[in-house]
Amino acid sequence: MPPECALGSLAAVLEGLGVPVVGVEVRESPYLGAYVMLRVGADARRALELWLWLLDVLQVKVPLFVEWTGRTDVGPEELGRYLGRALAKMGVFPSTAEPMDAVDMLGEE
Repeated sequence: MPPECALGSLAAVLEGLGVPVVGVEVRESPYLGAYVMLRVGADARRALELWLWLLDVLQVKVPLFVEWTGRTDVGPEELGRYLGRALAKMGVFPSTAEPMDAVDMLGEE
């Protein structure tokens, strides 16, 4: 199936679930390679829960990320938990482009 068809199918399924899809596109990253960015018309909690559900259901071969257009109705810790779970499901590990010294960073606070 061509990527455009798959992305259109994803949008149609989400719209059928009552989730307005603002955009879905394939992007390229020097660190991840190709990935899918899904933008939904929802608040953060709904978008993040949808993200985890999609990762379970779709079993995608490329990383899938989500953006939301509504309120950010989760705190930093909760957002971190969602992000950690999603990255683990995709096998994506957080990294930085340049080395960093966490001890120095914490000492500055």
